Amino acid sequence: MKNPTPEFLESVVAVLRMNDQERQFLFLYATGELPPATGPADYALHPGWAQLVERQPHPACIYTRRWDLIAANAGYLDLLFGAEAGSVAELPDRNVLRWVLLNKACRAERLVDWRDSWAVPMLGELRAAIAANPDSQDLMTLLDSLLADPVVKELWDAEIGVFRTHPDGTMLSIDDPAHGRVDFTILAANVMHARELRFVALMSTGPGFRPGSVEGRGTAPAYL
Repeated sequence: MKNPTPEFLESVVAVLRMNDQERQFLFLYATGELPPATGPADYALHPGWAQLVERQPHPACIYTRRWDLIAANAGYLDLLFGAEAGSVAELPDRNVLRWVLLNKACRAERLVDWRDSWAVPMLGELRAAIAANPDSQDLMTLLDSLLADPVVKELWDAEIGVFRTHPDGTMLSIDDPAHGRVDFTILAANVMHARELRFVALMSTGPGFRPGSVEGRGTAPAYL
């Protein structure tokens, strides 16, 4: 059959009870493209990923396409949220985008060059995510929560910058009260079996940040 529709391919998946990898292969073979995300199943994290995050020597985390943390090690929580963060489950808001864009300390002193290095590029990522998923209610809800802030709304309305689909390779800095200036490069990749999840590690490019013990801190996925 030439040019099979996504609906037809999904019916084949259902009839043959294909798993996610088989579904992806079918779509790639038939259309040359990966299938669309299937929803909550794409957030199912293999336990090994949580262990990998925990054992990373660098600050690391996994978050969803709407920037909700699923897992993070102590180094990541300390560096981004502060030493009082505790664990992912204890965070008052697990959304990384809201924390970066709305937290007053992040804006004023913690995130170096907050507007141009952090806020504008991350809003560009959000624009790209919405463009790729125009019917996503969760992304629109996230956007609404951000635009309630006048500073963020002004940046969004100004349409500064361009789409940025991912942060991989970005160099950023944080002024941390305990560790001083921390310069790092973001390394990011998608989890293959759950493509809506993104693994991120912050690789220090200087002598600043050296995370301590992660025992009991932020190591378990938020849903456990």
